[in-house]
Amino acid sequence: MASGPGGKDPWFAFAKSVVLLTGNVTSIRVLQPATQGLVALVTLCEQVIVYRNETRQLCIRCGHLLEAVLQYQPSPSDTLEAAYDDVGSCITNVWQRIQEDIEHSKVAIQDCFNRFHLATAANHNQWQSEFADATRRDHKEEIMYLSDIRHGQKIANEMMEVYEEQLLDKLNDEPEQKQHIGLSKNLFEIQSAAKVLLPNLHLVSGEITDIDERAIVGTSAMDILRGRYLHSQVVAIKVVRAVEGDERTRRRFDREVGIWQKIHDLDKGKYILPFYGWSLAEDKRPYMVSPWQENGTALAYVKNNDAQVDYREMILNITRGIHVLHCLMDPPVLHGDIRAANILIDTEGNPLIADFGLSKLVEDVTNTPFTESTGVGNIYRWLAPEVYSGNVLLSSDVYSFAMTILELLTHSAPFVEIKHSPEVVVAVANGRNPKRPTDARVVERGLDDGLWSLMMECWNRLPDARPEIVEVLERLGG
Repeated sequence: MASGPGGKDPWFAFAKSVVLLTGNVTSIRVLQPATQGLVALVTLCEQVIVYRNETRQLCIRCGHLLEAVLQYQPSPSDTLEAAYDDVGSCITNVWQRIQEDIEHSKVAIQDCFNRFHLATAANHNQWQSEFADATRRDHKEEIMYLSDIRHGQKIANEMMEVYEEQLLDKLNDEPEQKQHIGLSKNLFEIQSAAKVLLPNLHLVSGEITDIDERAIVGTSAMDILRGRYLHSQVVAIKVVRAVEGDERTRRRFDREVGIWQKIHDLDKGKYILPFYGWSLAEDKRPYMVSPWQENGTALAYVKNNDAQVDYREMILNITRGIHVLHCLMDPPVLHGDIRAANILIDTEGNPLIADFGLSKLVEDVTNTPFTESTGVGNIYRWLAPEVYSGNVLLSSDVYSFAMTILELLTHSAPFVEIKHSPEVVVAVANGRNPKRPTDARVVERGLDDGLWSLMMECWNRLPDARPEIVEVLERLGG
């Protein structure tokens, strides 16, 4: 069976020989499944785009196996039919499994050779060498194919799950800028189409580029810059100040990314803004990456689009996001800093809860209490009384969420009538809640008796007396 390098086109020579071989074994009934499987393999190889050479090499190896069993003269002779059956099953199974696992197929073929002593060590070594060469050719062709952005959508549709990890690996394999850009954009196509995150959220392969030289905004704990993710999407880069990426910091981030993955698997970015991953800046400071939202924060958005905003729907969708964190995640995830500044608005006007768990993460890596690390003195206006003493609970999120509802409906921070934040702390400690707004426009936005009653329950001084988010969702009609 011609398959060596001597012909002008070894593959088509092999395909022609398969046709001839099929005609020669029609009289051997037990080998018909093997020949049918081999023909199916040849057809399959013609449809393969990536890993074409490896797939063809497997097909050629199956042809050698079929040739070998035709020349097989066993002793005793009654094992001949068993050999035919075994070879037929092997080739058929390779055909069925080749799209799932090339390596498994290689082992299966070699086991069949070994079982009946159909190949010499020299044959085996030659095949291994030929397969290694096919793998190298596949790698080169795959790089060129994937770096052509015209194929991006095809990859997204056909290979989004199978090749995502392989595509990520290739980012390190090819330093050329043009190919790196093509690979990155194809990765983004896959991620967007499948609504999944990259397999490795520790971004070390040039996934983030075009980072701003100066921060757009910052706090005492973080700087926020813009950059570009996989040469495709503008992202927010949140750099943690005053901490270096030592081993302890790396371990802490690595623990956190598992939560990011699980939340995105559940939510798919519908109600919660995803974290794309984390890395270290040139100065070794850790940073986190999330999609940039041009519409900004929820408060800025409602102020700029008051007449067009469906406030009840916005509030309901924020509740659904908290429900994902509190009820669908196991164990539940505490946000820790719910307010309009941490709710961003996507291009369609939908709210996305951002920075879940970030307050605790920053506190851990900076060794600075959360209320100090934010650098926002007004944050006390949203915090439940138990948080002042360091006791942060799921019900603390419910308390802050009710404050956020008030913030969105009034376009003002809670306790707007109290000028200084320390006075808010004293007022809350004395059992005081925000005053009910009476402005007609606030009522029009949705602040009726039922909603105000629910908010008051969420502000109960006793954490256990507050409704859980699942009840809040039900009462809001979700």
